[in-house]
Amino acid sequence: MQDPVTGVWYQILDMPAHKGNYLEASASSMFVYSLAKAVRKGYIDSAYDEVARRGYRGILKEFVSVEEGLVSLKLAMTVTARVAANTADRSRVFPPEIYLVTIIPQTIVSESVSSR
Repeated sequence: MQDPVTGVWYQILDMPAHKGNYLEASASSMFVYSLAKAVRKGYIDSAYDEVARRGYRGILKEFVSVEEGLVSLKLAMTVTARVAANTADRSRVFPPEIYLVTIIPQTIVSESVSSR
């Protein structure tokens, strides 16, 4: 369910057009890493290499900026703690609204970028 426009993934994978859903940085990073490693190790077909590469390009475009030697990660920090306290009951289906919360923009900036 990779977004065809950006190359990254949404918070709720199968509901990209749902109001309040947003492009998710950490999950996209984990998908890219997992896909790239699985291709490299031969666990999955090499066709998934392009999926990982598209995701990587999307992460750089959507979530990373470099200005004056500083790398900034543009993240959307959210709280998904509204999930019911007892998540051990795997048969329970939660409505998507509990995952769609107000986005609080955050930026993480590094001190410098070496030119290696």
